[in-house]
Amino acid sequence: MGDTPERPSGVMDDASREALPSGHAFADADKRMLAVLRRSYRMKTAENDNLWEAFGADGRPSQITFVEAMDKMEERKLVSMVQEVYTRLDRTKVDIFDHIFAITNLYRSDSSWGFLCAMTDVPIAREKLMKSPQFCRDLPAGEATHQRSERNQERACFREFSGIGHPGLHVCLVKDGQQNERGGYHNVHIDPHQIAKEKTKRCSCWYAGIQNHFRDVGDYIIRSFVVKKVLKGITARMPKELEQIIEDSLTKALLTALLSVSGDFDKLEAKFSDPNAALPASVDLVPGLRKALVAELRGLKQWYMENV
Repeated sequence: MGDTPERPSGVMDDASREALPSGHAFADADKRMLAVLRRSYRMKTAENDNLWEAFGADGRPSQITFVEAMDKMEERKLVSMVQEVYTRLDRTKVDIFDHIFAITNLYRSDSSWGFLCAMTDVPIAREKLMKSPQFCRDLPAGEATHQRSERNQERACFREFSGIGHPGLHVCLVKDGQQNERGGYHNVHIDPHQIAKEKTKRCSCWYAGIQNHFRDVGDYIIRSFVVKKVLKGITARMPKELEQIIEDSLTKALLTALLSVSGDFDKLEAKFSDPNAALPASVDLVPGLRKALVAELRGLKQWYMENV
């Protein structure tokens, strides 16, 4: 006992530095959420970005206490935001939060709010999302803003079924082989206008209400997943010089219609299954092409649900 050095007066031990006093706004928050925040705080070094909004680049746990870090983040309601994300994840019963090892950068804007994080057992987390009835796998356009724009890493994203137009989770996990020297920066956030409506046999999303979310990337979806499929089987009917013209004009017509029929894929299908649908004039330059297009569009949703 005599060999145990005394702690200098006024120096706090680790437990004291990480304590939240009784009556603190988050003293009674869920223990799993606090455990992740405490671990992120405790493991902050020059080699990681843990709790950047509390520490910045050079801050260390020896310089501020956990409660000071929490209070600094909460000045921008960032801890409340973590709690909102955690509560949503917990409600889905997918246990994704248990894979979060440390939270790095936190952000809040009108378009989304959430955080980047380090995770463990990412392939298992991805499989949980694929199998969950609460999530569907995003199409490339739906996850486009999370490719290479954050730490130059590609991600596979999943959307929560939270109700069309309502806030919902968007979980984006770094793809295998995309990790850098600091691992993967996975993105877990809430989008204000969720667009996931149904889940295909291959676990992909069938979208609805996409005007508020897809105006900038709708051309890619329509061209890649509708027009190219529709035109594939009937290119023999078209003169070569008209192929690109028809592809471009049909994409524009479908996208315009999509953004004017409540953004619902099945309403789009119904609109263009009409033999008198307002297809672009270039379609009628090729005899029989309108009839062939209408036939292809009529089965659009069935094909999509089976193959996408």
